[in-house]
Amino acid sequence: MKFSGRHDAIRGILKKYEAIFSVPIDLLPIITPVRLMCIPKRFNWRRLIRNCSVIYGPPELAGKLNRRYRNSRDMDPKLAWSLLLDQGLRLLDVIAVEQDLLAREPGGCRLIHQGKFFREIAQAVLLAAGRHQDTIDLQLHEFIWLMEELAENNDSADGTDRVYPGLILLKGFLPKAVSLLRSPEQSELDFPETWMFHLELWMEAFQFISLRVENGVDPLLRIRLLRVRHTISRLYEARGNAGRVLKRRILAHIRLLNWLRTHVFFT
Repeated sequence: MKFSGRHDAIRGILKKYEAIFSVPIDLLPIITPVRLMCIPKRFNWRRLIRNCSVIYGPPELAGKLNRRYRNSRDMDPKLAWSLLLDQGLRLLDVIAVEQDLLAREPGGCRLIHQGKFFREIAQAVLLAAGRHQDTIDLQLHEFIWLMEELAENNDSADGTDRVYPGLILLKGFLPKAVSLLRSPEQSELDFPETWMFHLELWMEAFQFISLRVENGVDPLLRIRLLRVRHTISRLYEARGNAGRVLKRRILAHIRLLNWLRTHVFFT
């Protein structure tokens, strides 16, 4: 099982299952019971462990994992930052393909990427608001309810009178995104045709989370997050037309994305 450095084998596995499921696939490193007790404080790791089943290992392992990860206190608001970084990198990856900075992989589904992006942004917002739900249906209901409260109160509760038109508009796209994730064969769901909306939505989510959650993550994640935010802001200001310097920044983020996907299961 010595997979380290075997990029050809890793790419083969990823491409095989991405073609089957039409969604990006992440390959985890082999995890020992000892390492399971030291899982990084990242959203994707927490979600993985909370949704896993132990099929082999010490009899007490399942109970330890259940006590450590499968309760609400572990899905604390600070996990929203790692989820936001995840989606920022994936968004830049998709935009790079759309702008022909990267070769287009056969069998990919543009709508799948959009549906996953919308759902994960909603999850990050719910985490920041302390209203995370485990199931898709409950997430959908809670996000719609939260956005209705936001629109009605104009977010005056934090004293800023800020409005988030993109997030409120997302309320209408989220049911379609959930439907797409459940039935990927759908071809028309009336999603926004421009990636400018996605860039603006990510920046609104960053602003929403920053007003509610202390950026108490580890320094490396914080540096990466701020760099992604800077690139997305520059790309939005340029109306999606990336110059030479901005293209280099985007490609650097994508190299980080590819490394994270094959080494540490993302951020």
